[in-house]
Amino acid sequence: MGGRLVFQQPPTGTLRVELSEGKVGRIAASEATEFPVRSVDLEEGSAVAQSEVAVFGQAVPVAVEGGVGARDNAIVFEPYGAEAAGVSVPEGLVGQLLQGTAFVYPIGGLPPGVRITGAEVERDLLVLTGEVAGLT
Repeated sequence: MGGRLVFQQPPTGTLRVELSEGKVGRIAASEATEFPVRSVDLEEGSAVAQSEVAVFGQAVPVAVEGGVGARDNAIVFEPYGAEAAGVSVPEGLVGQLLQGTAFVYPIGGLPPGVRITGAEVERDLLVLTGEVAGLT
C-alpha cells in the first residue's frame, strides 16, 4: 500500500549529514586528480590526505593536511601543510607539493530548498550542515 506525505505548510529546518572517513577518501581520490589520494584521515578540525610520490625512483609517503569547508553547495578542501616521509616540508617547497591537492566537490541532486551551509571535521566523520526551506 503506497502513500504520500501531505503538509499544511512546507517543512523547514536544519540539515545534518555525516560522511564517513571512507566516503570522504573516495571523494578526495576522485577530485584531487593531480595528487593520487590513497586515504584520508579525519581528525578534529582537519583532514589529512595520504599519498605517495616518487623521488629518485623510490616511493615516499606524503601527507597533506588541510581544512574542509562548504561553499555554494560544495565540499571544499584547502590544504595548508604537508609532510614527506614524516618530516614537515619546508615552506619554500610546500607550495609545489600542494599544487593539485585543493579541490571543490559539488553536491549534486539536492532538492530545491536544500542548501549546504557548513562543514565540520570530527574524528572519523565529516559533518555537513545546512538549511531546508520550503520543501514541497
